[in-house]
Amino acid sequence: MDETKTLKKFSIEQKKAQLGVLMLLPAIVIICLIILYPLLTTLGLGFFKKSLMNPQAGTKFIGFQNFIYFFTNPIFWKAFLNNTLITVLGVFLQLAVGMIIALLLNMPLKARGLLRGIMILPWATPTFVAAFTWIWLLDAQYGIINLLLINTGILKEGIAWLGRTETALGWVIVAHVWKGLPWVTMVLLSGLQMVPLELEEAAHVDGASGWKAFWKVTLPSMKSVVMIAALLRIIWTFNWFDYVFLLTGGGPLDATMTWPVLIYKTGFEAYSFGRASALGVVMFLFLVVFTFQFFNILGKEEEL
Repeated sequence: MDETKTLKKFSIEQKKAQLGVLMLLPAIVIICLIILYPLLTTLGLGFFKKSLMNPQAGTKFIGFQNFIYFFTNPIFWKAFLNNTLITVLGVFLQLAVGMIIALLLNMPLKARGLLRGIMILPWATPTFVAAFTWIWLLDAQYGIINLLLINTGILKEGIAWLGRTETALGWVIVAHVWKGLPWVTMVLLSGLQMVPLELEEAAHVDGASGWKAFWKVTLPSMKSVVMIAALLRIIWTFNWFDYVFLLTGGGPLDATMTWPVLIYKTGFEAYSFGRASALGVVMFLFLVVFTFQFFNILGKEEEL
């Protein structure tokens, strides 16, 4: 009897599992069509020569030549350096400034709700609107930034900030910080609100100053929130194509060229889909390795 009950129970559990798989099947199919199929297609195309400039040549297998082309091309490494600078400096500034603003918004201010609403505006602004706003602000003749600098005597004439190789990348980073700062601030603010008040009060009772209590108690308590926010911002910023493309198009003289912009120019301006796919694969693998390494380091720190 016990064996019969066990078999019936196993059969019921098996049917439930099969029903669960059946219910998930549509979602799995959609994911495969939207994500897996394009990913595998791009991976395969990276090993072929396919150019819309010469469609009669068809698709020709060339092995690793597309990858070798980029690894031996200076623009590939310049774009990688720009990607790294925009991501590292941009995310660091967003976290640092975002934490300061989050601490201020966490205080019992009368207009706290209004300030939070204003704070979210850059994030809510469409990317193309934000990009063209910055282009207007930095315009050599009509931009507010140049007008302020001229009126205060700092400059004698306007500067095309996005048109000069020595200043374009810096302003792209500033624009990225401004656009992504509200999201980081809101995430950090939610992390601050999850820190138990008892811990902060205990730190103050023990004589810890405001800064010391923040550094020793508050920040460690929201470490996971900070790390996840940093990881997501790193991935998003490294992948961010439209903002850089709208601001500078990768110029001037490739001063703000990044991997996403280089992929677009290779695929849709040079019409070399094979090379564009190869660079897309390199970028994907780089982010996958970085993400796994990030979680590996985070896991080791939590074990200590």
